[in-house]
Amino acid sequence: FGLNPLGYNAVTLFLHLVAFLLVMVLGRRMRLNSWGAAAAGVFFLVLGVHFQTVGGVISSGRILMVVLCLISFLLFDDFRKSGQILKMVLSGWVWFLAMNCVEDAVVLPFLFLGYDFWILGNNPLLKENQKKFRIYVPLFLIQLIFLLIQYFFAGPAMRSYIVPEPEIVKKIAGILWSLANLFVPR
Repeated sequence: FGLNPLGYNAVTLFLHLVAFLLVMVLGRRMRLNSWGAAAAGVFFLVLGVHFQTVGGVISSGRILMVVLCLISFLLFDDFRKSGQILKMVLSGWVWFLAMNCVEDAVVLPFLFLGYDFWILGNNPLLKENQKKFRIYVPLFLIQLIFLLIQYFFAGPAMRSYIVPEPEIVKKIAGILWSLANLFVPR
């Protein structure tokens, strides 16, 4: 598009419309009626949580990340309902692309876990459900690979983003230890 902002703005607008449609599809899958799904899509369009996304060309990666995360989520939902491993592979691949747009996409597997637990009712602590949760191992390996790539190939600024201060690590470890003690029978 060169120096003409019209093309960049058209792409950003198109990505917002695609995200709107994907939010509507996701709403329908979460058992909202048509009006509820449309309202969810409209709220996504008009509520400026990430107002910088429409503010310029440089932040079009953020809306692309959202679109890719929504596609990945829908593929994950298809996998959970059909059991087709190809859907899970595609979901992981699209999610990896989303992480390369904006690192915020790294949290998507945690949304998958929440969806599995609260929406689909799969409790990972029940023995009959534990096999279903093995699918998260490759997702967390993808997260680890992504973070290692960022750490070794991105520069010192990214290293400080990935590796927090030792005090923060100690606090996080303490919280994780406390949570683990809740689930481990004594």
